Amino acid sequence: MTDRPTFTLAEAVRASDRSRSTLQRDLKAGRIDGAHRADPADPASPWVIPAAGLVAAGYRLHAPAPPAAADSAPEPDPSTAAAADLADLRRRAEVAEALAAERAATLADLREALDATRLALRALTAGHAPPPAVSADPTPHPEPPAPDTPGDPDPGLRPPLGTRFRRAWQGFTG
Repeated sequence: MTDRPTFTLAEAVRASDRSRSTLQRDLKAGRIDGAHRADPADPASPWVIPAAGLVAAGYRLHAPAPPAAADSAPEPDPSTAAAADLADLRRRAEVAEALAAERAATLADLREALDATRLALRALTAGHAPPPAVSADPTPHPEPPAPDTPGDPDPGLRPPLGTRFRRAWQGFTG
């Protein structure tokens, strides 16, 4: 038997600086010297990976923690965890209150602007007749014919009074 350390796939992942999928790709591609299946006839058998092969393939190894060390980790103090949770909740409440105050101020500004707009609209529309209602009937209705005036080829084409084209129109029609 050899004295050189070997790893299974899971142990090699914990002991190296690479992910499981990277290690599996390198094993399948044959980039790790000396790595083989425990039972070469069974493709589902676990890998046996020599540490020297991992180092030769460019993997950095670090000492994995022994399993007993992970089990003997001290339990966190419940009062310390509760104090940290309380501090976090207080900070979040302060942020929420500041956000609510900011939104209330914005809402007040928007209400003032809306009131000013309504007041301006009332001032603009005071004393004016409401606009004519638009008919929902899509069929066109012909306008009554205008009386003929001498010199107008078609009185229906006459521009309305007060437009800037009135003088030009009079020049064309005489």
